[in-house]
Amino acid sequence: RVPVIRGVYMEAENPHSIDGSMPFDICLLNTIAVANSGLIKEYSDIDIRVKSLMITVKHWAKHFSIHSAQDHYLSSYTWMNLVIFYLQCIDFVPNLQCPDLMERVGFEPDPTNNDKHNINSLNTAYMAWTGQVENYWTRSDKVDETYESVTTLLHGFFSFYSHEFPVHLYMISIKRGPQNLLPKTMFSDRSSLYLCIEDPFETYDSHFPHDLGAPVDEKGSIMILRCFH
Repeated sequence: RVPVIRGVYMEAENPHSIDGSMPFDICLLNTIAVANSGLIKEYSDIDIRVKSLMITVKHWAKHFSIHSAQDHYLSSYTWMNLVIFYLQCIDFVPNLQCPDLMERVGFEPDPTNNDKHNINSLNTAYMAWTGQVENYWTRSDKVDETYESVTTLLHGFFSFYSHEFPVHLYMISIKRGPQNLLPKTMFSDRSSLYLCIEDPFETYDSHFPHDLGAPVDEKGSIMILRCFH
């Protein structure tokens, strides 16, 4: 789908690798990736536990080799969407694309004059956490106490997708959040077995609908669900 150059920067002095190297990839002609990365960063800035959970889930998915869309599993970006949706469902993070919250914050998308709000003729507007949403949204004390540690959040993540959320019925979408669940049939080729994950910008009702779960075949779906369990 996207042309990518992969490489390893040998002189990065990366403290997290044995030889100091750092792997990287470069996407070409994929402007929407800038918006995707920016949105994920805003969610990771909300709480250090969010960032830690993201990194932990990435490590877990890599350990079980279910982190590559090329191999008919889920991409790293898709796993981050699953993390964010779970956190939205337990009220640990707000929805940074929620129209009602945008109104409260006083955030007005301007697709005509702001290039960041209209990439590839898609609605790519989202709010910033720092200095914007943090002043209008507060996590409840009960949620903070329940999910005090990253370990508790991780356990909840596995429990959510293996037992609680009906993945066989509903589409996962961080743009719509848990308050606006839609059936998987919005993407006509989704069977009851497959995970259906709507891209936060390339939505089912846009001119370029993108189901992030599309690369996963039947074998991959079974493996992912087994790993959740």
